[in-house]
Amino acid sequence: MFPTTFDTFGSYTIAQYEAIGQDFNQMLEQSGMTYQTYIMASIPSMLFAPFINTFLAIGEEAGWRGFLYPELNKGMSRVKTWIVGGIIWGAFHFPAMLIAGFQYGTDYLGAPWLGLAAFTLMCIFMGMLEEIVYDRTKCIWFAALFHGSFNALSTIPQLFMNANSSDTAYYMVLGPLPNGLIAGVPMFILAIIMGAWALKNKGKKVAS
Repeated sequence: MFPTTFDTFGSYTIAQYEAIGQDFNQMLEQSGMTYQTYIMASIPSMLFAPFINTFLAIGEEAGWRGFLYPELNKGMSRVKTWIVGGIIWGAFHFPAMLIAGFQYGTDYLGAPWLGLAAFTLMCIFMGMLEEIVYDRTKCIWFAALFHGSFNALSTIPQLFMNANSSDTAYYMVLGPLPNGLIAGVPMFILAIIMGAWALKNKGKKVAS
């Protein structure tokens, strides 16, 4: 949708390595790879990344899905729990977003309010999916795996982002990372479908 933000030569990846004092192009030369072959080698690694990220997400999931959502659900409906729980989850990140530019940076479309709203919306719908996974499995590790998979997926669009265009930072609140308002639409739709399914099938046993 925004051609100026698209790049197949790795400018965003190069900038990330430069930020930590490493020469990405030199690393590619030493390994005998081009950026295109680097992409092809990186995408299969996403099969393992969700499992690694699971261990990073387990603490957060234990707190939100394992404790907060069940506590909220004691005094309100499941739909209200999803909404209120998502708002609390999102608000927990607001200080980092406002002070350090967490998620979308600081100079983006509608900053800072659109970013706060977009991230809260993402937390509501993603929280719905993770709560459904936890409710059906009764195992917090599955919710953490879902969370870890989402984080792993976020690294794929970064391979094609253009660090040399100001539009990349400006439109970050829309995408291409899956926490953007436009990029997140598939997840929003999936959450609504799964939410309707979960409400309809609440209490029914899962077929063995």
